[in-house]
Amino acid sequence: MWVKRLQPTMTESASQRTPDPMSESLLPTLVSTLTQHEKSIQSVIEQLNLTNQRLIHLDTENRQLWSQLGAAASSISSPPPAPPLPVPPAPGHFRVADSPTPDTFSGEPGRCRSFLLLCDLVFKRSPDTFSSDPIKISFIVGLLRGKALLWAEARSRQPGFLLGPLHEFLSEFSQIFDTPDNPAEIARKIWSLRQGRLTVLDFAIEFRTLASISTLDDASLRAAFSQSLSDDLQDQLAFCPDSENLESLISLASRIERRLKDRRRVSRHLPSISAPEMSSRTPVELVSQPEPMQLGRAQLTPEEKLRRRTASLCLYCGQAGHMISHCPVRPKDRTHQ
Repeated sequence: MWVKRLQPTMTESASQRTPDPMSESLLPTLVSTLTQHEKSIQSVIEQLNLTNQRLIHLDTENRQLWSQLGAAASSISSPPPAPPLPVPPAPGHFRVADSPTPDTFSGEPGRCRSFLLLCDLVFKRSPDTFSSDPIKISFIVGLLRGKALLWAEARSRQPGFLLGPLHEFLSEFSQIFDTPDNPAEIARKIWSLRQGRLTVLDFAIEFRTLASISTLDDASLRAAFSQSLSDDLQDQLAFCPDSENLESLISLASRIERRLKDRRRVSRHLPSISAPEMSSRTPVELVSQPEPMQLGRAQLTPEEKLRRRTASLCLYCGQAGHMISHCPVRPKDRTHQ
């Protein structure tokens, strides 16, 4: 080792110079320490070599194991995954309410579509319960009454009728009990509708229902809706610009109706004209008063006339301090008509 070869050199150098007692005492200690470090390094190197050999061996075994697993997986088909188990709803959490059972159906005209719609909602809300066509058909038949049940009983005598498919059952069911849409008949019903005592919003429900299955365009529907309203509403709509569509026309008519009801309610609470006020007017003013001032082509309504008379306002210009016979803005030539 180089440590052993160092000693002769140091001996030769020591022979050429004056010996140092301290150097001679440290030399054995240094040699011993370096020797121990060399042995430790050698031991670590041996342990690293052994560890590398073990890792290489483990890597080889790992590769062999993976190759065996791949071969086994390719030869055996994997089973289908198990369906997830239903999780019961936690107490106190939100839960979707069950669909109510539809009303029974006895073959009434006009109720076939609504009855089938409610049945379809029940099927969609409980797909696990109604998982096949025979179950759905049995549910529908169980709600039939009267002539509809008699039809189902007669058809059930044929093998396979209650087994489906569902679309064939529904097609035959609708053909028997549903009224086909006749565009001409629907248009006739729309044009014959009248508001009557219904409010605009209530009447609009019936009108929209027929309009949704009609072939009339929006302009025709607006014309039919306008002519079906009450006379008061038609008079007010005559001074309004044309609506863009049916929905805006319904909204406008509803606002006008509310306004007219509010004015009638206020007029019922206005005080009537007292007898002294009536007696203070001349017979000419009471009997032969000219027509009040018109707004465009519309004359004053009876409610507005009553309000102006009650407040002692001019019936022509609506200002206080004078009567219509002395109105400063009224054309003078009308006093002689």
